[in-house]
Amino acid sequence: MTQVLVAGRQALCIVPQLVLPQQADGSGQADLNAKVDQRVFQPSRALIAVMHQLAVAPQRVAQQQHACRGNKEDGECRPRERRGPAVVEPAAEDAPYPLDPARFEIVPLPWYASVPSLCLRAPVLLPRIGRVLSREIGDWRLAMAGGIHPLTPLLLRLARRRGVPSLLWIRGDLMADLRYRLRGPARAAGLIIARAVLAAIPAGTPVLSVGRDDYPFLKRMGPVHVAYSSKFGEADFVPLPRPPAPAGSPPRLLYVGRLAPEKGIEVLLEALRAVRAAGPAGDAPVLTLVGWDYVGSTYGAELRELIAGSDLADAVSFAGHVPYGPRLFALYDSHDALVLPSFTEGFPQVILEAMARGVPVVATRVGGVPRVVEDGRSGLLVPPGDAPSLAQALGRVTGDPRLAAALAAAGQRAARPFTVEIQAESVARFLARCYPDAGFGAREPRESEKSPAHSPRP
Repeated sequence: MTQVLVAGRQALCIVPQLVLPQQADGSGQADLNAKVDQRVFQPSRALIAVMHQLAVAPQRVAQQQHACRGNKEDGECRPRERRGPAVVEPAAEDAPYPLDPARFEIVPLPWYASVPSLCLRAPVLLPRIGRVLSREIGDWRLAMAGGIHPLTPLLLRLARRRGVPSLLWIRGDLMADLRYRLRGPARAAGLIIARAVLAAIPAGTPVLSVGRDDYPFLKRMGPVHVAYSSKFGEADFVPLPRPPAPAGSPPRLLYVGRLAPEKGIEVLLEALRAVRAAGPAGDAPVLTLVGWDYVGSTYGAELRELIAGSDLADAVSFAGHVPYGPRLFALYDSHDALVLPSFTEGFPQVILEAMARGVPVVATRVGGVPRVVEDGRSGLLVPPGDAPSLAQALGRVTGDPRLAAALAAAGQRAARPFTVEIQAESVARFLARCYPDAGFGAREPRESEKSPAHSPRP
């Protein structure tokens, strides 16, 4: 796995999830074709959206030179000829989550195959990675560590020593993910590493947490801002009511997310089987699964084999990864409900996307989901791992058009405060409060600076 720094004009972020193709020499210094997608770049939607908003807001950001400093021909940004950080090239039109080469550059770090191999080679790799970080961090105004990873403390401690504003970004419950994904010694080792990483993060570090602020380790961190991953804007909301489904078509259920054990897909399959058995054949719902495995997993392939050999073979289809944009919108628009049966979440951005498209949501009551989805009003919530309750909720939303329409309308209203513009602005205000002299935004006035118009009413 090649660790990278993704650097915007304002921020430097270490992104453990980005995997670049390894060259024959094993260096991992790959040709970057800007095919950066959700499978290998989990935080891409929120990161690119927030960093883009911060980078282009003239009232908040001092103008700096573009991150793309390589050779330019006909407006294209090409890799530098000298040894050093490669530069993102223009993305193909269908690239899932392109990085704008005018605002981002990718700095590969020394190659290692996995987190366990990084830990085993830590005495050699960490100093080398530290030198890369030291070389790069001085140019940037924010160091953001994406998730709980062995390199997270390295970046945050270096930033603190150099006086660079820093931020820890938490997207989900890593401990819960490890418990669901791993077994035996691998699980024990993973949890030990995760706890060691958490203990090594500098106390008082500001935290941007997606959807929830109840993680125990946050007690020793600094200020915590709860944000909601989103890339949709006001223009992406659709008029309601949506066009009716073609006559005679079965109810269509949609799952969008990683194919991973913690996502509860097998519980969804059990619930789907129950709903199909309870109703007439013509009204038996079908399910579309959108997503890829998490990096290094074979779970998706095993899931495909399981379904292919079951009675659900004709009822479940796999769409693979579909990037955010028109193709994903078309999937939302052609389905009758989004189902998210997760055992654990921070806050799943697909819920907000579905709400914006007027799609009723059925989800589990985990993580930050209940903060946005009000059961029975803007969606239906069920306990995690409870297939009968999930089946009942699916039967309600697919069998009652009036309920589905009411949930869709309330869901749209619930999603409007979470557009990318609003969320990016909230992050900018948070950074300005944490680092009032760093120029991240128009900070909130201190008491001594408040005009009568800003003073609290008696």
